[in-house]
Amino acid sequence: MPRTYIKKIGPSQLFKYSEAAMAMAIRDVQEGVSSIRAAAEKHNVPKSTLADKVNCKHLMKHGRPTALSNDEEAELVRGLMISAECGFPLTPSNACDIVQSYLNREGKSEKQFNDNHPGREWVSQFLKRHPQLSVRLCENVKRVRAEISPEIVNAYFNHLEETLADIPPANIVNYDETNFTDDLGNERVIVRRGTRHPEHVIDTSKTSTSVMMAVAGNGTLLPPYVVYKGTYVYPTWVECGIEGSRYNSNKSGWFDMELFEDWFMTICFPYLRKLEGRKAVLGDNLASHISVQVVRVCEENDIAFILLPPNSTHWMYRSFVQ
Repeated sequence: MPRTYIKKIGPSQLFKYSEAAMAMAIRDVQEGVSSIRAAAEKHNVPKSTLADKVNCKHLMKHGRPTALSNDEEAELVRGLMISAECGFPLTPSNACDIVQSYLNREGKSEKQFNDNHPGREWVSQFLKRHPQLSVRLCENVKRVRAEISPEIVNAYFNHLEETLADIPPANIVNYDETNFTDDLGNERVIVRRGTRHPEHVIDTSKTSTSVMMAVAGNGTLLPPYVVYKGTYVYPTWVECGIEGSRYNSNKSGWFDMELFEDWFMTICFPYLRKLEGRKAVLGDNLASHISVQVVRVCEENDIAFILLPPNSTHWMYRSFVQ
């Protein structure tokens, strides 16, 4: 459980006045109604503190400064609220991952965090600073309830048609990722009766490799982005690759938020930046694809960042195949 600070009462208390009383004292001094001494006595506030505030001295708040600035925290709040409104709210752990990714990208090192990753206490204080956010228990919904309906899909495409009305096909990019593994799994085989543990000798590493593919509306295929499972990308892993491809790695072999940001900034955005007019990027609503940096870059460059409705990928694929 995060620590909860309780202000001590008595002579050691830091503030012995209310903020409202100090504000009225400052107003009286600035408007020439009272001197500093008279205003301090009238509103029962410390004279030296009042003098400092009137002269704009020592205006910093007491205590350790926050890891993120006010603007950075406001941007994080905005991203969390957008994610929730789109139907896939992020967990406190996701928020900590976002902060860690941002600090690493900016080259900052926060001593109060372990490897730049905030803990539960930071989440608790962050929520106190931003009361418009709250942590709620998410209800687990069965597949039959989560399955999207044709009405929702039709409404989505009607709105999408309006959004893409003035965007040329070449300016519309659709992305998706897939994962490959060299483990074929277990199969039923024919062996001598009584054999307890039949073995199938096969050269497999059981590792995963993810590939992000993207294509524009006019058929232009963007270079793939390959993610290997490992600490490093070895030279032999990129031999004979497609021209323009980009390679990376992590411990899981799956895309996380940092890799998605790198794909967007190194492959998708350079393609869109060369084009004139409005642009659009469409993809699924995985939590790792919701990046504050990506959303900000899209807004600054007139790029519509569009997500599929929640729980709709399997339904749309089935409808397309049929």
